Amino acid sequence: MLKFIKKIIPKKVKKVIKLLYYRQLGGVIMFHRIENDAHYNLYDNEILGVSSQELERIILHYKKKNYQFLSLDELHELLSKGKKPKQKFICFTFDDGYIDNFEIAYPIFKKHNVPFCIYVTTDFPDHKFMLWYYVLDEIIGNNDTVSLGDGSVYSCKTIEEKNETFRAIRDKIFEMQTSSDPQILHNLLKNYEYSFEELIKKNSMTWEQIKTLSDDPICTIGAHTVNHLALDKISEEEVIYQLSESKRILEEKLQKPVYHFAYPYGACNDFVVKKAEEVGYHTATLACGGMENRRFNMYKLKRIDSNKLKEMVNKTVEQ
Repeated sequence: MLKFIKKIIPKKVKKVIKLLYYRQLGGVIMFHRIENDAHYNLYDNEILGVSSQELERIILHYKKKNYQFLSLDELHELLSKGKKPKQKFICFTFDDGYIDNFEIAYPIFKKHNVPFCIYVTTDFPDHKFMLWYYVLDEIIGNNDTVSLGDGSVYSCKTIEEKNETFRAIRDKIFEMQTSSDPQILHNLLKNYEYSFEELIKKNSMTWEQIKTLSDDPICTIGAHTVNHLALDKISEEEVIYQLSESKRILEEKLQKPVYHFAYPYGACNDFVVKKAEEVGYHTATLACGGMENRRFNMYKLKRIDSNKLKEMVNKTVEQ
């Protein structure tokens, strides 16, 4: 369509039409944690969370701007039928399944009558997920040198070095985690004492809490794989397992269909996207990209990072 426009319409008119064509329809916001008075040694862990006050500011910001708050079911209904939104929309989503989503975020969304979604990694409530980034926060934060099981050594004397070390080890883990084998992480961190089980029990929601949320129309439960693996790094067989098994487990636990999915780390490729649709999801979201326009893809919906958003909203409040 745009190629045809370029041939027959003058430049200035083309610019106006292009702006209209790509006009923002709304956005899907990505959160992980709502934490008050939390402290982490490393920047990348710090920015996983926003405070309850910041969450309320974000909600009120979009209320003031007259956005409509949509559930993912409503968003799918709107976009799949090609309907033009009466006003710009916002969807609130959370990844993983942290306990504060239930204890802190849920009451705030109830208070404001705003729908939200939590994409649950099923190993969270099953207490099998290894919160390696929090283990690294302690190891790197409390040591001037970090030695891994593969023989690599990192200097961590300054905060800059600590953050660089975290990112280097994180990238190493991403490359190594081509399966759900827990021994991969144990071998890498064998020089240090830690308890993955204790950490996940402390930080994750229970199945009972997830069921309570699912039974409330204000909350949608979506899938986020079984083990939170980067889907573009694993075998095709493992991709199908992660997509279908997480859906099956959630549907069995919640006794209702699960139609929405978020790619861990936003990682996907053409095969992953195709299989997400074939498995039966109605939508799938990325981890970045910004606001949506008319050229949306139901299985690659963009999201807005809550940490960047809170900075913008806080500046607005201060002005």
